[in-house]
Amino acid sequence: MQAQLSYSAQDLPGASGDTGWFPSDSPAQLRLTGQLAGQTTVAMTLNPTACWDDGMTLTAPGVAQAGLLDAEYGAEFQLLGQVHTSVLGYQIDWEGAIPMPAYVPNDLLLACTTPFDPAALPDSSVPVVSATSAPTSNIILVSTDVISDIIDITGISGGIRVTVQGGLTTSYSTTSISIGNGALTSATGSVTVAQPGDGFGDSLGAPISASGVVVYQPSLIFSVRLYFSILGISVVNWDLASVTLPLPEIDREVTLTGSAAAIPLPRLD
Repeated sequence: MQAQLSYSAQDLPGASGDTGWFPSDSPAQLRLTGQLAGQTTVAMTLNPTACWDDGMTLTAPGVAQAGLLDAEYGAEFQLLGQVHTSVLGYQIDWEGAIPMPAYVPNDLLLACTTPFDPAALPDSSVPVVSATSAPTSNIILVSTDVISDIIDITGISGGIRVTVQGGLTTSYSTTSISIGNGALTSATGSVTVAQPGDGFGDSLGAPISASGVVVYQPSLIFSVRLYFSILGISVVNWDLASVTLPLPEIDREVTLTGSAAAIPLPRLD
């Protein structure tokens, strides 16, 4: 009987980033922060098998291409601004959050799905499976030519536009498969089974699970345009094509679980 194992989680702990204030030495600066959240699923099907000569051993070969790696993530952002300048003898100091439409986090969806060979243990020819999401189109976070609606400074006029493009590579590698009271750490490994006093019977029940590592490599790149005047005096006019939100690569140990394997055994006279 085949054993179906799976792991699923609805978070991505630690996947947050902060650009810091940019550009440097400008009287008006922006700052972007972001955090990813979503779900990852890893599933595989194994074919536990019992063999014996002097004693019984168990193996757990994978069913070809019966593994699945699926990742679907969205992002939430916060945009901050600050203005420190002097216009016509008036000192201006402003800092605050720049609002973005509530629907934006739902628009930025990073998704990737790929099958793999479940027998991919460290000594096999394909030890890691990776799935890369197609880059999203440029999602508009904020765009307005009436900047006075979002920056409360007397006499300000101009506009702001911020877009983002996201991508995500998710990788999975199996490190060991536990079956019965032992663990397989190689693609050709086996586990020895001691015969119970009353014999094995028609079938052998054995708990089975798989341990592995999921690696997340997210990327978010912004394009930013900001221009405005105060009391008719131009303060800033800049356009940045590639502002990267630094996000960490995250390694997470996972365990795939399922029902205990029931391995049928031949009946001997």
